[in-house]
Amino acid sequence: MGNGHAPTSTRVIGACAVLFFASLVLSSYSSKHPETAQYGSQIVSSIVAPVEAVFGSVERALFSAWDKYVNLVNVKRENQLLKKRINALEAQNSRLLEFKHENERLRAIVGMKESFSLKGVVANVIGYDPSKWVRSVTVDKGTLSGIQRGMPVVDGKGVVGHVTAVSRNSSRVLLVIDHASAIDAIVQRNRARGVVEGVGRGKAKMSYVLSSEDIKIGDRIITSGAGGMYPKGLLIGVVVDVARDSRRLFQKIIVAPAVNFSKLENVM
Repeated sequence: MGNGHAPTSTRVIGACAVLFFASLVLSSYSSKHPETAQYGSQIVSSIVAPVEAVFGSVERALFSAWDKYVNLVNVKRENQLLKKRINALEAQNSRLLEFKHENERLRAIVGMKESFSLKGVVANVIGYDPSKWVRSVTVDKGTLSGIQRGMPVVDGKGVVGHVTAVSRNSSRVLLVIDHASAIDAIVQRNRARGVVEGVGRGKAKMSYVLSSEDIKIGDRIITSGAGGMYPKGLLIGVVVDVARDSRRLFQKIIVAPAVNFSKLENVM
């Protein structure tokens, strides 16, 4: 069979020879007529230079755009990392603040326990009575922790109420602002005696105080110790209103409890 590559090889060799011959001719012409070669070079430069400038500008623009894109990606990644770190720090700060507030509440309760030689355990408030007829809360300690019906309940500021129902792991506490609550009490300043009863709406009243007694707004009301349920001297609240009528045997005294029941969290 014949070789089909021979014509192709011959054409390639011929083309190379022609190009080589043309190169020799142009070199010889350029050496003999340098002014013509220079003019041609200028023409070529004037044509090629704008094209090169355009390509150079495009290249620089592309590299600049790429650098900006890379920088933007890096900045976005750094922002995401900073946001995550800020969120983590905020969560940690929130936990630390919560620990601080809880520690303050518990220290106040421990101080109350030591001041009045109280016996009991610290409990967390886990529920409020949903009805508006009864003012009570549920705590997370019961008979397994030694809790019994009738035990007094306090927090770091004063009297909360007393235990009315107990299960193994929880107890119900009737608050001093409930209508069914009654505590034998005295006015700390002049020792006037009466009974603090709940009236709901976050308030209590001190009943059975004779109209002849000198009761003033701001007087502190404390437990008398009578009846055996509450130790003597526990703060119940402060007098915020007094109505005295000479025609009546007893005064009308409104007491603001020492405890903020809407923010009650820990008790003993």
